[in-house]
Amino acid sequence: MAIQAVLDPSPSQLLANPSPSPSDVVWSNCYLSRGQRMTRAWSIFVLITFLTVFWTVIYIPIAAALKLGTIEKVWPQLADLLKSHEIVKSLVSTQLPTFAVSLLNVLVPYLYDCKWQVCLDCT
Repeated sequence: MAIQAVLDPSPSQLLANPSPSPSDVVWSNCYLSRGQRMTRAWSIFVLITFLTVFWTVIYIPIAAALKLGTIEKVWPQLADLLKSHEIVKSLVSTQLPTFAVSLLNVLVPYLYDCKWQVCLDCT
């Protein structure tokens, strides 16, 4: 197995990282021109920026929907239940938004992978 060694800033030390196997290398990316690499890099930057703003726009309605006042307007029985049980109210108002944001963050890599699969299938 080939190991790639990189000099560490500390004297007399090396950092050894295993190199990727040939099956893990996307060989078509190795033969791209500088312009194509720059176009891909900028398109990825724009996509990540767009998705960051998109996720932020999605978080706002989720947080608003989980407020007690909004729940009271939409589902009064649930609001009464939450008012009578402080622990459940605390879980819904603090933990549920965090859980929803975490689930959306879990989706981000799959979205990027899906984008790359579409890109690679087109070329």
